[in-house]
Amino acid sequence: MKQGCTAASTFRNLHLPISFGILVLILLAGYSSPALSQDERTSSVADSLFSGVWKGTSLCQVKNSPCHDEEVVYYIAKAASDRMDMRASKIVNGQEVEMGNIQFQFDPKTRQITSVSQPNALWKFTRNQNALKGTLYYNDALYRIIEVTRR
Repeated sequence: MKQGCTAASTFRNLHLPISFGILVLILLAGYSSPALSQDERTSSVADSLFSGVWKGTSLCQVKNSPCHDEEVVYYIAKAASDRMDMRASKIVNGQEVEMGNIQFQFDPKTRQITSVSQPNALWKFTRNQNALKGTLYYNDALYRIIEVTRR
């Protein structure tokens, strides 16, 4: 230590920089990143509710038609802020057979996804705990009732 320099005087000399540093930390801690936009919040909710691999049944409601009860696997992923993509497969002889892709729109008020990509067909799914419950209306008639659980 320099002559005439005591621990107390050293602390006083450091006090201003330490106080300034603490003030900066307090101000930075109070600053938060900008709040998520409505689209980002909607996208996050849709993603957490519906994204994943879902497996279960798709039961035909139209007897005497080409429709058959099926074991299904759905791969759902976020596509855009309020859109979800589904790749649908059915199980045939223990193997997955891809049926196609469907685009859905998420409605934050009802917390449902509804198909937007198929003419004459309306798919709708609602999350119920660890399950998705859905319907397919084809030409305005109830065609399928679907129940799948997350894998």
